[in-house]
Amino acid sequence: MNSSPKAPTFCAGKIPVYGDLILSPMDGFSDMPFRSLCRQLGSAMSYTEFVNAQNVVQKGDLHPSIERKLAFLPCERPVVYQLFDNDPDRLLEAALRLQERGPDIIDINMGCSLRSISGRGAGAGLMRTPVKIARIFRKLSRRLEVPVSGKIRLGWDQSARNYLLVARIIEENGGALVAVHARTRQQGYGGRADWDAIAEIKGALSIPVIGNGDVRTVADIERLKAHTGCDGVMIGRAAVGNPWIFSRIDRSQVSPEQVRRTMRRHLERMLDFYTGEQGLVLFRKHASRYLSERRLTKEQRLKLLTADNAIRRLKHLAIDAQFAGPDPFLQPGAGKLRKPFRGRLVEAHAGLLGFDNRQFPDPFARRRDPVPDARCRARRLLRGNTHRAQDTGLVRYEVRPQEGDGRASAGRHHLPQGQTGTQHPDEELDS
Repeated sequence: MNSSPKAPTFCAGKIPVYGDLILSPMDGFSDMPFRSLCRQLGSAMSYTEFVNAQNVVQKGDLHPSIERKLAFLPCERPVVYQLFDNDPDRLLEAALRLQERGPDIIDINMGCSLRSISGRGAGAGLMRTPVKIARIFRKLSRRLEVPVSGKIRLGWDQSARNYLLVARIIEENGGALVAVHARTRQQGYGGRADWDAIAEIKGALSIPVIGNGDVRTVADIERLKAHTGCDGVMIGRAAVGNPWIFSRIDRSQVSPEQVRRTMRRHLERMLDFYTGEQGLVLFRKHASRYLSERRLTKEQRLKLLTADNAIRRLKHLAIDAQFAGPDPFLQPGAGKLRKPFRGRLVEAHAGLLGFDNRQFPDPFARRRDPVPDARCRARRLLRGNTHRAQDTGLVRYEVRPQEGDGRASAGRHHLPQGQTGTQHPDEELDS
């Protein structure tokens, strides 16, 4: 006998949502790799990074950076595109254009506290103009085929906490859902979130209300739901470095092996999604949060966070090293390749070889002719010859077994014509 279908936790208009935990939209963090990872771990829907309506309505194709923000996977649905602007007509035009890309919901950002955005009347600046909010939601709800939602704060400052008025305006003008960050624009991300305000909004509206603010642990999730009666809980900064919270697992309960596997999976998605080494560069801010629970030395943290070559094998080894003990590249204090890596091609950024990038942003720029200097440093480290890779900030080495005694010597590595050492980042490095 077939079991009945699972009932949705709540519905945004006609869009069912299965689950009560949601990753908050965060500029610079909630990209497709991180969203899909959180979705896999239990986040119920995916909000994209917010997009400026002015960038959407411009003639021609969207800028590649905007395209990346709007990209999503089918498994992320329901997907919410979030827009910000202070002009109702421009927001409508942008929403109509984005609707063609197939989102499930379009959200209006009324919570961003950045001065560059809120100061011009967008983001949290809209909280100061309730009449304009009414116009925005009336226009969008009448013209769009998908539901419209809003993410708000409690008001501009403590003297203008008009959250209840704004929430009612959203519902009365066709809004299908309200997410509430329980702080004012003036508070930013400081101070204590006012959960009583969320409860007040929930009691006044018939549409779903999502609570946000001061949720860092699984116990916080349950306390917020019990205190406010909200339909779902939105988690932002606390999810960075701790996506397991969407599985209702606290960070202290996550094993080192789980952290390692998740970091590698996240890195793979970043490298696949972004061009060149951008994915690795952007991954650093996630890596620092993943490793915040580990007692790494200054040198270990610098080594992991300054590596900027896109060879996945080496990066994975660097991640593994933080959970498996010794440095996989160099013996402690010796400057020699470890035996398991002899006979392999190693391509590494100067940061992995001990250069201090805080002192020298470009490790090869300290002399007029930087290549000989790099050779000297590498020769002392590896006791071999090196050369600088073309058009990269990398030094390339090959360790070759000597005839007779089997010991390693170093020399230049020559690849077949038309092939480079970075064409196959996933290939085994064994020669």
